[in-house]
Amino acid sequence: MKKENIDGIYSNFLKSKPGVAEALKNEINNYGRVHVYTVLLDSVFEKSIDYHEHDEYEILYVIEGEVLYNIVDKQYTLLPGDMILIPKNTLHQIANPSKKSKRIILSFSDSFISHFSSKATDLTEIFKRIKDTNIHKISFTGPFKKIIENNLKEQCELFISQNYGSDLLYNMKLVQVLLMINNQFSNLREDYISNQDDSIISSIVKYIDDNINHKILLEQIANYLSLSTSRVCHLFKEKTGLSLMQYINKKRLVLAKSYLRKGYSIDQAAVECGFQDYTSFFRSFKKEYNITPKTYIKHFSSTSRL
Repeated sequence: MKKENIDGIYSNFLKSKPGVAEALKNEINNYGRVHVYTVLLDSVFEKSIDYHEHDEYEILYVIEGEVLYNIVDKQYTLLPGDMILIPKNTLHQIANPSKKSKRIILSFSDSFISHFSSKATDLTEIFKRIKDTNIHKISFTGPFKKIIENNLKEQCELFISQNYGSDLLYNMKLVQVLLMINNQFSNLREDYISNQDDSIISSIVKYIDDNINHKILLEQIANYLSLSTSRVCHLFKEKTGLSLMQYINKKRLVLAKSYLRKGYSIDQAAVECGFQDYTSFFRSFKKEYNITPKTYIKHFSSTSRL
């Protein structure tokens, strides 16, 4: 494929493959389960994208322009050569969607990555380390940047190719880039400078994570931090764009989806993730994902057998 065709690969692909386009759209809305894909985006979004999460792992690599990326308690400025890695079920958001940039997005499910992992090589290792360090950004420079970028562009071509063997070559390329990222993890360095406000946000997130299955009051968080409720609410909203209650609700719903995938009943999932009653859980779930918990279970059951 010629280079000039690669640049528009995402938009052209969506126009020519409406079925997959709809699947990708649904995946972004946390409903569909695309097991693996790689696409190149060279356009801007018409409107801001809310905080969201996926059941799949996600990697974003910037080729041109600048992307401002939020992961709740952290904000990253991504420039050409920068990569952000998002573990599954992690709330995230592009904070400057109207700013033009060219970026490649990879997404793959547990079933995909488990299939290609071995006893000696766990391809999810990088995501486990990211959860431990809370550092999601890797910057590539020099020859290695070119290698990574070329690999990702080849994946974009293979993803839409109908040629014999293209699916296997695509899988091989994706595994190769995951191995390269894991091998380069020792060079990962944090260029995010922490300050007092950021430390407070991290403390708020930790408190919520530790108490997500219980009723959480603003006063409890404020007392935990020895701050006023107004200070806590204002700071969290300023840094994340979400109110505390919005964030708590989203975290609970992420956890609820996890419980539902594990086979919990809807009532059990509602209780385990901290909702006080079934009605509030049902309404929140339907509003967030535009489907009912029962429909989500059916959809997950059918796609997990693929």
